[in-house]
Amino acid sequence: MQDIGESLYSQSEKITLVRTHDSSFELVDDKGERDLFALSGTSDLFALSDSAHNIARLVGQIAGHGVSAYKLTRAEQ
Repeated sequence: MQDIGESLYSQSEKITLVRTHDSSFELVDDKGERDLFALSGTSDLFALSDSAHNIARLVGQIAGHGVSAYKLTRAEQ
């Protein structure tokens, strides 16, 4: 697993995986569109509670021009 701030580019898929925090990642395509992921079962702000650990869940998307297409949030219990 990469360190925070490091990235891994897939030439075949034309996409970059970036580790943004301890338990969150972004997939960035060649148009600059970003899919935001967080690992479940962590205390991360965007992580979803789950009994299974280390499963990445989609928590948001950002269009290439910087406007958030949507962002998922969790209601406080």
